Amino acid sequence: MRSAPLMQYGITVFGNHQTTTALVESLVVDGLKPDLIVTLGQGARQKVTIAGAANDLADWSRVNGVALYECEGYRLISERDRAFFDDNTFGIGVCTDWQHLIPGHVLDRFDQGIFGFHGSLMEFPNGRGRSPFNWSIRLGGKSIFHNCFRYTERADDGGVFNTTEISIAPDDTIRMLQFKAVIDSRVTIRRLLQAYLAGSIPLTPQPESASVWLPKLTPEDSRLQFEATGMRAILNLIRASSPPFSGAYGLTADGTRVTIWRAVAYEGPIDPQWAQAPVGSVVAVALDTVLIKCRNGMLLATEVSSEAEIVPGLRLA
Repeated sequence: MRSAPLMQYGITVFGNHQTTTALVESLVVDGLKPDLIVTLGQGARQKVTIAGAANDLADWSRVNGVALYECEGYRLISERDRAFFDDNTFGIGVCTDWQHLIPGHVLDRFDQGIFGFHGSLMEFPNGRGRSPFNWSIRLGGKSIFHNCFRYTERADDGGVFNTTEISIAPDDTIRMLQFKAVIDSRVTIRRLLQAYLAGSIPLTPQPESASVWLPKLTPEDSRLQFEATGMRAILNLIRASSPPFSGAYGLTADGTRVTIWRAVAYEGPIDPQWAQAPVGSVVAVALDTVLIKCRNGMLLATEVSSEAEIVPGLRLA
């Protein structure tokens, strides 16, 4: 027989990202202050890479009087993590940027479930998987379908509470798309928690059919290959790999990375001598701006970093 719970938490937020801090701050403003934040403990953080990690959740929780549980890993399967969820009761959970499926023994402890977001250029059931925002920009998507759905033990297949189509402007970087998604998440979570407090959360089941899945991207997948890739794909890769990610990069002949953080298609005067330059070559450098020859145009890189000396004639592959 289970003993009485140690604590009863109504609203729980899971997350480790700067978007988590932004979310809990907005919930306080909306009069929906969470009762608990679940985040990775320091030891667990040292074992993973979190692009855009939040380092202020402990301080924020203390200042705002919100309980904080620092777990031992994303999987929530350690003896300590299991005991925490077994010994307490929970109403509803909201998840932001949690890099692993939440296991069934945790999902079952939430009366109204745990909800999170997934957005890609494809409508559910397509576009499930990893790195969906990055893929959406890399593939030239004009918008994402940003879904708020109830988690199950399978990835991205729970009932949908809300879907918002968010536009991707031609020059949007990954940070800009994340910002748009944060704004939508705030509005949607407000509605979700209001529905929870009212006692009814309407959900729409996802179609049961074959679907397209997106694989995980790593920093190595952001390599620029000028000879094999056209201008538009290169620009999309740069936009998708910009901060908070590690940047798109080319390699010099000796393997030194040249990271391009921001670039546009060059539309300006052409020096006839550039016609002889190989694809991937730097053809001009001025005013901290680098011009690189592509297969079908010129790339104007306005933010570049490297240990290599960036001079005309340097070739990137």
